[in-house]
Amino acid sequence: MLEIPLEIPDDLWNQIVSINGEVNQRVKYARDEDQFGKREHWAVPNEHQPQGDCEDKALLKWNKLLEAGIPNHAFSMGYCMTEPIRHTNGQWKRGAHAVLMLDCDLGTLILDNRFDYVEQYQSIRDERNYLFMYRSQPGKPLSDPWESIVKG
Repeated sequence: MLEIPLEIPDDLWNQIVSINGEVNQRVKYARDEDQFGKREHWAVPNEHQPQGDCEDKALLKWNKLLEAGIPNHAFSMGYCMTEPIRHTNGQWKRGAHAVLMLDCDLGTLILDNRFDYVEQYQSIRDERNYLFMYRSQPGKPLSDPWESIVKG
């Protein structure tokens, strides 16, 4: 079944941008190891646990945008490597990162906890030099197999 792309009128665009910025500002960054004592743990931040890392913030944005009326089939989670950053030892290294992806009539939008604005996939990939590796299947459980989206 072919899905018609979700249309994003101005009022919905403003809501998307607002939710992205609100979650980025309200939810303080905390590593899973510090919060849960394990390398990786996915949890939606809430009033009792108002902190999280990149995938936790993406999950909260997903929930808030569902509440705003955006259908689940428009969302997926993306796994990528950030732009190379020079460390104190002089070596360049990319960081593992998760973002919320929203498929719509404007293309695939990226909601990233590192930026309060919303950008298109191509812009993040090409201009910010993110290396996208995988994405969950749009609208499917995150436990389902993810799709490879490596450019090349």
